Amino acid sequence: MKRFAYYSLFAAIITIVIKFSAYFITSSIGILSDALESFINLFASIFLIYSVTVSQRPSDKDHLYGHGKIEYLSSAFEGFLILLAGIGILYGSIDRIINPHIISGIGYGIFLSIICGAINFLTSLILFKGAKKFDSIALEADAKHLLSDVMSTVGLVVTLFIMYLDPKKLWFLDPIIGIFIGLNILRMSYPVLKKSISGLMDYTLPDEEIEKIKSIIKEHRKDIGKWHGLKARKSGSKRFIEFHLLVPGEMSVKKSHDICCEIEKDIQKHLPGSHVIIHVEPEEDMVSWDGKMVGGLSPTDE
Repeated sequence: MKRFAYYSLFAAIITIVIKFSAYFITSSIGILSDALESFINLFASIFLIYSVTVSQRPSDKDHLYGHGKIEYLSSAFEGFLILLAGIGILYGSIDRIINPHIISGIGYGIFLSIICGAINFLTSLILFKGAKKFDSIALEADAKHLLSDVMSTVGLVVTLFIMYLDPKKLWFLDPIIGIFIGLNILRMSYPVLKKSISGLMDYTLPDEEIEKIKSIIKEHRKDIGKWHGLKARKSGSKRFIEFHLLVPGEMSVKKSHDICCEIEKDIQKHLPGSHVIIHVEPEEDMVSWDGKMVGGLSPTDE
């Protein structure tokens, strides 16, 4: 994971140098907006490297559930930086409308912006691959941020091409594209922050994963009675799953243990990185985990 994070860092450094070079040549507020977003990429990449390093540490006596939640902090930090960048870019663009400025050297700006867009696009593809491989929300957030940067760059290049026809008459397009870039950045910050906060609040697993867990449990119905109290959450790339399993009271401890091991093995096969805890109860005592009598009916979670 750290290797993928370094890719993001190197891309941020390279694009910052190129974009600010383009800004000093053209004085374009649109290019400056794009360059400021790369600064956000740089800060986010530094924190990303730190977070993925910590998240891979094994459990210890002070962190029995591992260190995976720091990935949500990394993602939230990036979302907050994106939000600040969007506000700053909007402010600068509106100021340029109030105080017009004719840009120059548009051809150089177009060329350098295309190079930066290509670098960020390739880097985002690499990070998406890493996010899928390691199931990392931190890498996914950085990949989405870079992809948003690419979309902003495409809009910028198109606008610069149009302005190239007559910079003096079409000067107003420069701050307008800056406003659109700023709004796009603000829009992107919301899902990043939302997903990060959900992870910190122990939001349950996605519906498709919950349904998969239920289907795996039901596949073992021939060996078990009923079950209830399914709870699941995610911490970084790790999933924590627990539920109560009802078996015949006369079943041996070894037999019930073997059934639990089979269920755990199947869940871990389909959802790698899962930590499964199963509480075994005698089916003759149909009292659910929250103390409510279920009687002879199937538990509601089933």
